[in-house]
Amino acid sequence: MVFLGGGSAATRKNQIPFAERFANKGIVSLIFDKRGAGESTGDYEARTFDNLADDAVTAFQYLGARAETDASKTGLWGGSEGGSVALMAAARTKGVAFLINLAGPVQHFRDGFLHALSDTLQTAGLTVQQSKEVRQLWVQYFEDADDGLITSQLLEDMRDWQDTIDARYLPPDTTAYPPEPNAHHRSYWYLHRLSIFEHLDMPVFMIFGEFDQPVPPEQNIPIIEEAFGRLGKTNYEIHIFPQASHAFVTPEGKLVPSFFETQIEWILHQTDEDG
Repeated sequence: MVFLGGGSAATRKNQIPFAERFANKGIVSLIFDKRGAGESTGDYEARTFDNLADDAVTAFQYLGARAETDASKTGLWGGSEGGSVALMAAARTKGVAFLINLAGPVQHFRDGFLHALSDTLQTAGLTVQQSKEVRQLWVQYFEDADDGLITSQLLEDMRDWQDTIDARYLPPDTTAYPPEPNAHHRSYWYLHRLSIFEHLDMPVFMIFGEFDQPVPPEQNIPIIEEAFGRLGKTNYEIHIFPQASHAFVTPEGKLVPSFFETQIEWILHQTDEDG
């Protein structure tokens, strides 16, 4: 199995505890530094989702070609951003035996962002009414973006708030969309994953945390069920870990029970010729 890490420049060292748990159960596990991070070459700031998906495909093909592995039983595992990358990689190559998406979003970026915004604004100390008004600024921002023009009126309305709230809680003060020059962020604003579902012919395990704010299950699961239902796909499972955050820890800060066991049992079942 190829491991694909989350949205940061963290190296493969962060994945060692995962890989060791899976390897101890007989699952050969490949971990690697994403491009531009750790010992990998490339420019981390210039990466795109397409780059990361292509890298994942290369890693998958490399692992399947190893003498000690069985290509027909080789799959992909991705966490958070890596889950989205795993979906993209599996859709653009043949022979992926299984796929685990661990808290990787399938909803459009703006949907997840607006879902988490209320808690973010509450943390910033805004009243309920102020939060509603700032949220409406973001709604208008995305509507303007759909029309291809961030209007001067929106920027004026937004600047009226700059003495009340930190600018990081407001839409970007620019008419450019997407606002970041960074290639990875540009692809992130536009990324929509629904178009890849029709190419996922392997068993898929979608795992979410009940209390996940960045990737809320109540937003993502209906999208998955509708997409796979429309395609007639039945070889997928959805699992929600109770009281789990995006990092799959409980409110007490402990890893949710059976976190590793649930995934390992599912993989072994998919690769068991008698299963």
